[in-house]
Amino acid sequence: MPADGKTNKILFLNEYLQAPKSQGAGLAESAKLMPIQVGQTMTITNFLDGTSDTCGLVQARYGLMLHWRFDRYIGRSLGHYGEWCEGEMTLMGSACRPGDVVVDAGANVGSHALAFARAVGPEGQVHAFEPQLETASLLGANAAINGLRQIHMHPLALAEHEQTLSVRPLFYDRSEQNVGGVSLQTDGLGRATRAEALDRYLDPPSLRLIKADVEGMELSVVNGAAGLIHQFHPLLYLENDRVERSKALIEGVQALNYRLYWHRVMLFNPNNFAGNSENLFPGVVSTNMVAAHESDHLTGPELIPVHPDEHPSLPDWPGRHKPIE
Repeated sequence: MPADGKTNKILFLNEYLQAPKSQGAGLAESAKLMPIQVGQTMTITNFLDGTSDTCGLVQARYGLMLHWRFDRYIGRSLGHYGEWCEGEMTLMGSACRPGDVVVDAGANVGSHALAFARAVGPEGQVHAFEPQLETASLLGANAAINGLRQIHMHPLALAEHEQTLSVRPLFYDRSEQNVGGVSLQTDGLGRATRAEALDRYLDPPSLRLIKADVEGMELSVVNGAAGLIHQFHPLLYLENDRVERSKALIEGVQALNYRLYWHRVMLFNPNNFAGNSENLFPGVVSTNMVAAHESDHLTGPELIPVHPDEHPSLPDWPGRHKPIE
């Protein structure tokens, strides 16, 4: 109850869309775009003054998705193509079955988490970790508006052990930034965010897949999940685009009795969900590794084995002539 004794008026979404401008209904104007069509983005304007256009809502491949319009990569891809790095999901999604448990570390707004949720179904679990608070809010909203209760949103980071890290804030007044490229720091500058070791934080009934895209902290995530990895032998899908950290990451995963293979994906998918033929990311590649326990048999097109002293960014990489998905 407010201090003046007046009751707050609660507007549900259908009421808000019809609310007068005096109630800050910038969204009422955009509501004329509903229902959202494939390839169409609705701008979500600021509730207070109707001037901001930080968010968009798009009908994407795996459901309706809120995204950052100023984001150079994920937001831009969702807005134009209705998907993000679908080549990654083609591989990871094929490994997921109804009822599986998946961990998505560095989930961003949930483009992959929604896909995982569709694959594991209502009896499965998708534990999506995102330490950027504003982005985690969009992740939770995307799970909610699609009715995907199997997505469990965790607004924190995964690491080797429990600690407090800092994350730089988003700048809404900048025209473009890489939201998915924000690294966590230990310098205390920025907003404090909690980090947990997966072994201590989660007690799942099973574990099919761990995906980690955490800007150089992939080895820390793996080390913090070593117990669960030994117990369940999940498939690992790890970003590895930093040459200076590559060898340690590879050797750390190999020490868990895993075989690793390179998986490189072009950001632009010519068969994208929106049918948009314009390539906004010419030549840009997502470099990852897929790892399977030695007791499992992993097959796939053009799988290139990983060696600690090799990396796709180096000119003498033996797989440089192999086609990229």
